[in-house]
Amino acid sequence: MPGKFCPGLFYQAIMFQVKSAIVLLLGFIAAAGFSCTDYNPERYKSSTELNDLLVRISAYTEKKPRHISYTDRFNTEYRAYYQRVAGNLNSRIEQLYVSDSLHYFLLIKNEAKSLYKEKRAVGGIFKLERDSIVEMAIQFITPMLAEEELTRKASELFKSMVKNENMDEYFGNPAYMEWPNPNVSYDKATNRWVFPENSELAVFKDIMTGQK
Repeated sequence: MPGKFCPGLFYQAIMFQVKSAIVLLLGFIAAAGFSCTDYNPERYKSSTELNDLLVRISAYTEKKPRHISYTDRFNTEYRAYYQRVAGNLNSRIEQLYVSDSLHYFLLIKNEAKSLYKEKRAVGGIFKLERDSIVEMAIQFITPMLAEEELTRKASELFKSMVKNENMDEYFGNPAYMEWPNPNVSYDKATNRWVFPENSELAVFKDIMTGQK
């Protein structure tokens, strides 16, 4: 003879299944959220690939050799020069986010001019095709900062850049962003910093950029 139907037990069983489903859903959402904000470079590249990428990026972020023209700085024959510069500055790709061919990077390096072992961060976006950078846009260069403060501010800038948020709130704020500023901007067409005619810093452009 079948047992008596108990509405209370039935209700408890249904609620248990609902709660279990909610827990699984929340776990999935949390995991998805984590994956979207995991900027560990090793998630995308091997150590060898990251070292190669660092040297390629350095051709955009560091001063060129004095004896070559500005347009020749990407030639493979100067790879050893940028590798040496990156090593001397202890440069590293601190954060990375990849979406198809678009790469968002945060580079941290020692500042050779600093008397207090301060560092500087550079953030940008580039397209990578067949292991070659085909389009670069430097989005920000921080001021020289102590490492703890730099890590916090650079990460904030990087997250804003990745999320395609408007970074105007940082523009002209020297505590976060030294370049670009009202006097200096990055030209993607020529991959160099440019100074408007009315720039207060135009007279120093060769000294500041090594673009002579």
